[in-house]
Parts: sequence; structure tokens; C-alpha cells
Amino acid sequence: MKSHFLDIDEKGFENVNKGARKVNKHVELWRKNTFDDWKVFCGFDTSKSIVGLLKNESSMKDLVDMLSSLILQVAKKDGNLYPPMS
Repeated sequence: MKSHFLDIDEKGFENVNKGARKVNKHVELWRKNTFDDWKVFCGFDTSKSIVGLLKNESSMKDLVDMLSSLILQVAKKDGNLYPPMS
């Protein structure tokens, strides 16, 4: 039986934002900087990129855990939360 999920490789990950909508460089830079700042805030190893975390299954779990925490903790600079669908 075919899965409706695809394996993602490094090239596939890099192309995530291509297609349905274009993300401008400002938004992409904001995402990267927010993730990097959050890793420093939490004391995570900042030498690993997201692509680097995708190298093996245990790293993938670490990435999922990290992103789950980030989503719960990220807030606007004024301290307000982002809207749920943003």
C-alpha cells in the first residue's frame, strides 16, 4: 500500500516554501533568526541547523521536540502571543 507521506531529503526540505506560496527573504530571515535566538534562549546547541538535525531518526525526534517547544514559547516582541493560525 502506498503511503500518502513522502520521504523528505535535504533538497526537499530546502524547497518546502516553493510552490503554493512564495515567502519573501525578510520572512525567511525572521524565521531563521527567531529559531536561532530561541535556541540560545533555551541553551540548545546553536551549531546544528535544521537540515543538520534531519540526518538521523533520533535527531528528527529532537527537532520535533524543539519545534513543539518553540511553538509554545514564541511571542511577539511586546510579549503578546501570535494568532493561532499565523
